[in-house]
Amino acid sequence: MKTIYFLLLISLPIFSYGQSGDYIPNALLLPVHSSKQQLHISLGVGDGYNINGSYSFTKHLALFAAGTRHPGTAKRVGLFGDRFNIKKNDYALTSGLGYFFTPNNERFGIVETYLGIGKFKVDNYRYSAGNAYSSLFFTQANYWNIFWQLNTTKRKNKHEWSKAVRFAYSDYTHYLYYFDTDDYKTKYRNLWGFNVDPTISYSYILHQFKFNGQLGLSVPLSSVTVKEYQINRFNEERLLTNGITKKSLFSLIARISIHYNLYLLN
Repeated sequence: MKTIYFLLLISLPIFSYGQSGDYIPNALLLPVHSSKQQLHISLGVGDGYNINGSYSFTKHLALFAAGTRHPGTAKRVGLFGDRFNIKKNDYALTSGLGYFFTPNNERFGIVETYLGIGKFKVDNYRYSAGNAYSSLFFTQANYWNIFWQLNTTKRKNKHEWSKAVRFAYSDYTHYLYYFDTDDYKTKYRNLWGFNVDPTISYSYILHQFKFNGQLGLSVPLSSVTVKEYQINRFNEERLLTNGITKKSLFSLIARISIHYNLYLLN
């Protein structure tokens, strides 16, 4: 419980400052494979609706895929208490390969590691909550993400606890933002980020189903200098004189989900 309280405490300033909607990491994958021919499916809610699936085709290897879609409105609170909403139309797709085993030392439980790649699309606009005359701030971006993840899971009776960490590199191929009241748009170039994502997870097991909650942070290990370009109504670009800025990628990771594991050998 101390770990949960610590994560909640340190997530407050990051959640307030970093949830601008331009960086949308998925929750971590937690199938908890232990043998071959296991099929894992999970449906969840966490910064959108998501589905995860994986299949262990040998006694140590598994393939996985995950998808997230967020077509709704997210409510946010700024660092100084200002409230705003983000109307989202985002999606994410990831896939990759995993390796799992059970060490002789029972203190580690089941160990899983995953390597994968993902494609993310950001398409949203932000406005002040409760202000009918608020201008709209649009963000449109695309980025690729390469990640490596490590999980350890321990089970006791109907309870399951997991600790996981993910290292992720993100590279933006497109980043555009603008206000609806402006006659121009601003584009970022050379935006990338390297993040570490520590998370904790708890599941209650009921037959072949698990009811799971996951909480974590995506913390930047890098701060990059990006160039800003201004685009006019004729789609002409020019580098801004002072268009050099530092940017880091922050996010809170949270998911509530239901898991189903099917043992095909049986």
